[in-house]
Amino acid sequence: MGSGIAWLVAFNLMQSSAPPQANLSLALSCGAQPGDVRLSIHNFDQTDTAILIGIALANGRWYLPRELVIELRRSGSTEVEELVYNGPTSVAGRMDHWVVGLPAQASFTLTLRAADFIATSPARVVSPAEELKVRLTGRPITSDLNVDMTGMETWRVWTGSASSNAMRLSDCPR
Repeated sequence: MGSGIAWLVAFNLMQSSAPPQANLSLALSCGAQPGDVRLSIHNFDQTDTAILIGIALANGRWYLPRELVIELRRSGSTEVEELVYNGPTSVAGRMDHWVVGLPAQASFTLTLRAADFIATSPARVVSPAEELKVRLTGRPITSDLNVDMTGMETWRVWTGSASSNAMRLSDCPR
């Protein structure tokens, strides 16, 4: 009888194990305008996934990339400044998750504008920005959903952390 219970527990553990995470990569390139960069998120996996990028306000009128952090290095310094999206601190209306579906082998690209990001701490070095990376931290969709969106809790959402290539801003046209 004891071996039957052990087999049943082992079988249930195999059934409930989470599927492996998609193989994501981030790539930065120069934007069309000075102060803009383009971030591409690639799903190199053979499995579809979704990525929580941030929040959507006013039924999708505005999209705010809250899960992205820009890592900035200035000329003459080895320190890295973290910049986050400078969106509204309070919202009078609907706020939903901004989730991007990435089928197998698909990519999603968005433009990030330097003016939309702020430092999380005061800059110690006042010199021009030289290089930047973007980091995406994926988190599961949890209880912070609107009541009509609870089905999203069952989506296969990528979690983890991925960083882009380092991009020298001097390589972009001004």
